[in-house]
Amino acid sequence: MTTGKLPTDNDLARRVIVEAQDYVIQDGAMYHLFTPRTKRVNRAFSVIKQLCVPTPYRKDIAMSLHDDNAHIGFDRLYATVRTRYYWPGMYTFLHDHVQTCMKCQMTKS
Repeated sequence: MTTGKLPTDNDLARRVIVEAQDYVIQDGAMYHLFTPRTKRVNRAFSVIKQLCVPTPYRKDIAMSLHDDNAHIGFDRLYATVRTRYYWPGMYTFLHDHVQTCMKCQMTKS
């Protein structure tokens, strides 16, 4: 996105063009633009800028928002994370993190 060059593979180039509209670079950081869905069509939501998180930092985010935050359940964890951050496979990653938390497994039904 910073260079404006497309990949040489046509399928990958098409994918980049389609997905690029959902991303923006601001102050050297990449953000994903997310519009929350709602059952109430008449209720308008603004676009949320989610910081795109590189792989090495994902575990730290999960630990700080789950382990260091009274071991909140998956639903609250996912709702909190998706308002601030984005990475592919985030739902599964966070679900697996909560399911493998030993303290949660020992204390929660």
